[in-house]
Amino acid sequence: MSRRVCRIVPRSFLALAWLIVVGCNSTSAPPPLPPADEIGGNPATSASLYQTHRKSSEINLILPAQDTPDYRLWERIVQVESGKKHVSFVAQRPSPGDPPTAQADLVRESSKRGVKGIIVIPDEHDAELAEALEEVRDRGTSVLTLDHVVKVEGKPIPAIALEGYEKTSENLIKAALEDAKEAGFPANAPGILLIRRPGDAQSSARLAAIEAAIKKANVNIVERVYFNGLADVAMIAFEPVIMKHHEAAFVFADEDQGTSVIVDKLTGSLALEDDDPTKFKYSAVGFIMLDRFKSLIDRGIASAIADRQIIHSGKLAVRLIIDLSEGKTIADKTVVEPDLLRRTHKPSEQEKQMMKRPH
Repeated sequence: MSRRVCRIVPRSFLALAWLIVVGCNSTSAPPPLPPADEIGGNPATSASLYQTHRKSSEINLILPAQDTPDYRLWERIVQVESGKKHVSFVAQRPSPGDPPTAQADLVRESSKRGVKGIIVIPDEHDAELAEALEEVRDRGTSVLTLDHVVKVEGKPIPAIALEGYEKTSENLIKAALEDAKEAGFPANAPGILLIRRPGDAQSSARLAAIEAAIKKANVNIVERVYFNGLADVAMIAFEPVIMKHHEAAFVFADEDQGTSVIVDKLTGSLALEDDDPTKFKYSAVGFIMLDRFKSLIDRGIASAIADRQIIHSGKLAVRLIIDLSEGKTIADKTVVEPDLLRRTHKPSEQEKQMMKRPH
C-alpha cells in the first residue's frame, strides 16, 4: 500500500496564502494550507517543537485519500495546535487507488508505533475503519474521529460530529427571503445555488439540508450552478447565470469559494440596480469555514452566513485527544453546529456608492 506522510510542512509553503480568492490559477487542485496567523498559530512553532518532542509524544492525524479544503484546513489546525500543546505532529493519508482498507491499515500502524493519540477523519469506508478502531482501542491507544461517528462494537470511539445543517439552512433561507422582501422583490422571486464539486460527506449533507430548506419554504431556485475548482472557475460559471437572471433575489453558496465570487459581484456594478444605484440586486447567504468572511456581516454585504466551525472543531480535536491520552474522561460524542451570523448593519448610501465599480 502506498501512502503519503507529512511530518513537517516547509515554512516557505506555509507562508503561501490560501488560494481561495477570485483570480486563483488552479482549477482542480485544492488550495494550499492557510497561513498560521489565520488560525491563531506561529508557523515556526510546530517545526521547532517537533524536533524537541518527537521522541516523547506524537499526535497522528489520519486523513482520507481525497483532498478537500476542509481536510487541508483541519490538517493545518491540528499541526499548529499540536505545536502549541508541545506535542509533535504527523499527518498521513492513503494514496489514491489504495484499497478500502488503507485508512484502517494506517490506524493500526500508528497504534503499533506507540503514538500519544490518533485523530481520524473517516473516509467512506466506515466498515473497514471500524474494525481497526476497535483493535487500537482495545490495545489502549487513544483515538477519536473528527467529522462524524464511526459505529463500533463495544465501547464507543469518541467523536466530534459536525451536525445541525438542517436548522441552519432554514434560517439562512429565512434571512434571504426577509431581506429580499425589504428590498422590494416580489414574494415569489427566485434564488440561485452556487455549488462546488467534487464534494465530500460534509458538503453532501449541507446540500441535502439546503435543498430541504428550499422545499420547505417553497422557494423557486431558478438555476443550480455547479463548478469544479476554485473561485476563478466559480466566476466563469456564475457570471452568465446572474446576467441572465436579473430577477434573482439571493444567491446561496455552500462553501467559501462560491461566497468569494458572490461577494465580488455584490461589490461590483452588477450588484446594483441600473436605475437605482442604492439598491442591491440580490443578497448573499451561505456556509463558510474561514473567519475572514465574517466581515461580510459587519459590512452589511451578506444577509446571513453560517460558520461551519472547521477551525473550532480542529482545535477541539487536539484538546480532546490530549485529554484522552492523559486518562481524562471525554464525551462519546461532541456535536459542533454551525454558528449563524445575521446581518444587522446595512450599507449607507456612501458605502453603496463606494462599492460600485466599473467592469
